[in-house]
Amino acid sequence: QVTLPKDIASDEREEGVGEQIKERIAVAEQWLSTLASLPTTSFDKWLYGRPIVVFEIVAREDGVIAFYAGTERRYVDHLEKQIYAFYPEAAVEVSSDHTIYETSDTIVGGHLKLAKSSHLPLATYLDLEADPIGSLTASLAKLQNQDAAIIQYVCRPATAKARQKGRQAARRTVLGKQKDVAGKSSALAKLSDSTLKSSESKQKSQSEAAQLTGRGQERVELVEAKVTEQQFDVNIRISASTRAADDAERVFNSIAGAFSQYDLPDLNHLNLSRVGKSRQFIRDLVFRVPRQKTSATLSTTELASLFHFPLPTTATPNILWRGAKAGPAPAELPAEGIVLGDNLYRGISNPVHFAQDDRRRHLYLIGQTGTGKTTLFLNMIVQDIVAGHGVGVVDPHGDLIEDILMHIPAERANDVILFDPRDTDRPLGFNILESKDPAQKDMVVNEVVQILQKLAARLNPESVGPMFEHYLRNALMALVEDENATLIDVPRMFVDEPFRKKILQYDIDPTVRQFWEREFAQSQKGQMSADMLSYVISKLGRFIGNATVRNLIGQPHSSFDVREVMDQQKILLCNLSKGQLGDINSDLLGFVLVAKIQIAALGRANIPEDQRPDFYLYLDEFQNFTTDSIATILSEARKYRLNLNLTHQFTQQLEDDIKDAVFGNVGTIISYRIGVDDAEFMAQQFEPVFTEYDLLNLDRFTAYIRLLISGTPARPFSLKIPPPPAGGDNQNREAIREHSRATYGRAKADVEQQILERFQIGTPPPKDEKGGGADYLSESLFDVS
Repeated sequence: QVTLPKDIASDEREEGVGEQIKERIAVAEQWLSTLASLPTTSFDKWLYGRPIVVFEIVAREDGVIAFYAGTERRYVDHLEKQIYAFYPEAAVEVSSDHTIYETSDTIVGGHLKLAKSSHLPLATYLDLEADPIGSLTASLAKLQNQDAAIIQYVCRPATAKARQKGRQAARRTVLGKQKDVAGKSSALAKLSDSTLKSSESKQKSQSEAAQLTGRGQERVELVEAKVTEQQFDVNIRISASTRAADDAERVFNSIAGAFSQYDLPDLNHLNLSRVGKSRQFIRDLVFRVPRQKTSATLSTTELASLFHFPLPTTATPNILWRGAKAGPAPAELPAEGIVLGDNLYRGISNPVHFAQDDRRRHLYLIGQTGTGKTTLFLNMIVQDIVAGHGVGVVDPHGDLIEDILMHIPAERANDVILFDPRDTDRPLGFNILESKDPAQKDMVVNEVVQILQKLAARLNPESVGPMFEHYLRNALMALVEDENATLIDVPRMFVDEPFRKKILQYDIDPTVRQFWEREFAQSQKGQMSADMLSYVISKLGRFIGNATVRNLIGQPHSSFDVREVMDQQKILLCNLSKGQLGDINSDLLGFVLVAKIQIAALGRANIPEDQRPDFYLYLDEFQNFTTDSIATILSEARKYRLNLNLTHQFTQQLEDDIKDAVFGNVGTIISYRIGVDDAEFMAQQFEPVFTEYDLLNLDRFTAYIRLLISGTPARPFSLKIPPPPAGGDNQNREAIREHSRATYGRAKADVEQQILERFQIGTPPPKDEKGGGADYLSESLFDVS
């Protein structure tokens, strides 16, 4: 089965369509000329006969029109190489033997032969204005569902003896010894007769023949052109197989009628011989048997007009086009590292490894939904876990985490930390403001400010300005000095004066103290106080007022230390399913987790680089969880051994700064099928090997990769993604889940009691008035009245 791309290069669109068609068919003519002289020995000719090459245009039962080329086993490699030589953009796949006689009862068939002598030519693409294959495929497109039809050409190079006889017949035609190319006596024939009578007549006839112009001379040239070319003996068979008898006749007549375009007036045309439901005909068609008696001797120009692969200009619907081309992997592919997939190119498959050192320059992966991104991530993650590496996964959908849990080996079960906010009975604490290293407090504040600004801007871009950042930053700079402070304490800095005074007792930055003691105090006068507080706190309430989220980020001490997770090569799996949490809450937790991991990675500066174990962080829909600091991480995380694997669906999801940071720093890029809006930009990453058309037409589980090899980007090539790991242990998954929640989770009642007690530091409410505990907290946390 041979497929070609449908696209037309931009420079070709500007040229004349007719010239394009003729140029492309001329390529087919040259290709067929090479097949007329297949390499063979005298013994093989004696034993096997002349080589056989078969071409077929098949309208399959599934409605697809496919093109096939085949030959004997001994010539398969040669045929494939010749196809690639003349059609470098082609995809050649070994196809299981097909037949149109599967389920239908009504079969109509016939073969086409030359009506006149074989040396007289048919009309060719040089004589026609349109692509002749367009008419043939259009006739095949008229089939109903589950019906089928075929146009078959069984070709053998014409024998030397037959070619010699053809040349002699042509010479006699030109000299007028038989009826001329018009089929009757003509001036040319009469002149030729007089030639034989006397030398004087000969001179006269030569003079008159020289004066022949127009159609007569053109016919002579056509005859001479045919006999000087390579020639094939071709069995042309057509057949239709349908459920309804009327449909079979209609389709068959339509196909046969399409061959009338090859009629060349006064020279030759094809005659149809119907055979009905002949067993011999069906056998010959199915087994592609050559029959000299029903063959037509055709030149390569004629055969190229009768069969060539579809052109980009062919408008017939349902033609099977090549989706996207394959590209060969470089010879220097690494032999070690995790396996991403296989490079399958022209029947040769090579595993594609991703070396550990090159992974430290990160991986970026883009593709539409359902193309196979998650499968590649799962394959990589499982390999990393089995190899004993530290792994972090942030999954906004949840399915990937569940699949990973199914494939964690028993010996690594105790390394798993499952951060799953849906488990409200035993929430894990995760305090972004907690910092064991005083030097990182500024970094923590900057990250939190960016996170809350981004989240607030998603709700209302116009509501986030410098005043919001100013108030928020000063609140955070004060809170980080309290080792028990959390994000949910931010509103209290504005509404709870006793709490604020307690925080100001810490050794905070002088400028921060000045803000609270002077600027903030001054802002409390008049209506400005209520307006400002409402403005700031309203931006926070949406994010930290949710009870589920509050029980996670409101615990003063995190259930696990991210730095220890990285250094001890543990497995951190974060299930942030948006379907369960909502977009904003999922994004908030993702931001916080990623920020904490980034800060922990940068904190590794206090140990030698060679003692920093690699930690592989996988971020699905990473644009939802990254701030502007991603540029720093991408450029410097290599030395801190935080190896990022980023994936999402389209580039418009990225802010310009983040987009520049990604494509300016990521070493390896993988693209699955993408949309039109991304194709032009991404094609720049994979040129000159792959085009926009290729990126738009990739099959599922097939991608293009620009792989970093020994620190140098390799020439892009195609990548076939293997299926996800087979099997999986559901019982082991549940055991891991229970171990994690028992080890790292806390009882919900204990968490809520701790949060409530902390809030009662300022103005403890009487339980009988507020309903007590968490209910009060939910009602009063953001009360600014």
